[in-house]
Amino acid sequence: MNLENLTTERRNENTMGLDEMSVKEALQKMNQEDQKVAMAVGQELAAIEPVVEAIIKSFNQGGRLIYMGAGTSGRLGVLDAAECVPTFGVEPEMVQGLIAGGQKAMTVAVEGAEDSKELGRQDLVDLKLSANDIVVGIAASGRTPYVIGGLEYATTVGAATATVACNKNAEISKYAQMPIEVDAGPEFLTGSTRLKSGTAQKLILNMLSTISMIGIGKVYNNLMVDVKPTNEKLVERSKRIIMEATGCSYEVAELKFVEAEENVKLAIVMILTDSTKEEATQKLIEGCFNMAEERIKRIADGIYKEVGGQENVDKVIHCMTRVRMDIRDYDKVDIEGLKKIDGVMGVVEDDTLQVVVGPGTVNKVAQEMVDQAGVKLGEPFNHDTATDAAAGKSGKDLVEEKAAQMKAQQKAKQNNTSPFKKVLKAISSIFVPMIPAFVGAGIIGG
Repeated sequence: MNLENLTTERRNENTMGLDEMSVKEALQKMNQEDQKVAMAVGQELAAIEPVVEAIIKSFNQGGRLIYMGAGTSGRLGVLDAAECVPTFGVEPEMVQGLIAGGQKAMTVAVEGAEDSKELGRQDLVDLKLSANDIVVGIAASGRTPYVIGGLEYATTVGAATATVACNKNAEISKYAQMPIEVDAGPEFLTGSTRLKSGTAQKLILNMLSTISMIGIGKVYNNLMVDVKPTNEKLVERSKRIIMEATGCSYEVAELKFVEAEENVKLAIVMILTDSTKEEATQKLIEGCFNMAEERIKRIADGIYKEVGGQENVDKVIHCMTRVRMDIRDYDKVDIEGLKKIDGVMGVVEDDTLQVVVGPGTVNKVAQEMVDQAGVKLGEPFNHDTATDAAAGKSGKDLVEEKAAQMKAQQKAKQNNTSPFKKVLKAISSIFVPMIPAFVGAGIIGG
């Protein structure tokens, strides 16, 4: 067995003389090495993405996510699988972790277990692996026979296969449809793959399970709406989640939480749709309530409310992160109200009113707003012009009136500037143009 070409087995030049360092020096070195891990994982996102998509596909067709590994790698898989139950409210069978040597190997090394390809195969046979499942083999070295045996069997069954290795050109990659290989450099302590390699694996498993659960509707906004409240802390967290998702008071959240028999998602649907427990349950069963779509609608409705209604908007477009609106009467806009909308990150006042909602949401919110108005993005809203016509105002009059209003508002803002800021502005207007001359004369450095 030749290990000299494996990054995980090489000595780290940055940690030579480790035994002679002070505690502070060793901690600093270890922290410096750990910072390299997230960067290394970030370079492999293109390889991680298709694995997440395959897991979502597997879940949607009733399949399972099966992690398998030996030693630290196996323990990390078992840990991630176990955490999915309380976090996302799934059954233990949906995400499972297999470790070479079985449950005993979680705390005590089982001699020879990781070197058996047959054991890897048999563990999947015992799980009754099917073509709907996906198997993710985890091995820091990238050569564990137990994992290879499992991958070979998974291929014969028709299950999707992926791997997570901490060496490039890993052996296990040859047996997977979707290999992930992350190189975080030599370990802080030579060969101790529970350190940087283990951290890299944990970060990747976090991504695989969390993003795939988001993909099947286990998350609303960034809230764990399927959390299982198994202790007092989680009970209180559940109530806060209901409050955050609906904007209701603590008292209402607590009441609906009890009525929904501690089912957070059900309580949220009851509040958002003003329905009974039975009605909300039916909506979820029939799939006629989409929490993601409801969130977009709530943001759009909230924006319209705080800008003075749909009738106060002339046009809606969007850029990468902002919904941009042409406003008819800025006096009707409640800027502070806009900032308080759940999902709004900020407000920018310019030639158009800009509401920041983020890159993953902006196009959906803008589309919802124009859909409600019955127009397309960038098209003028079809307002009832009877009032304007009666007042003898032409389209040109309205444009000029709006422009004058915006100029007046900008002037008012300038007049409200503090005396201190005005002094600073006056000083800068005098001295900033003189800086090049000062530099040329050697009075200040270039």
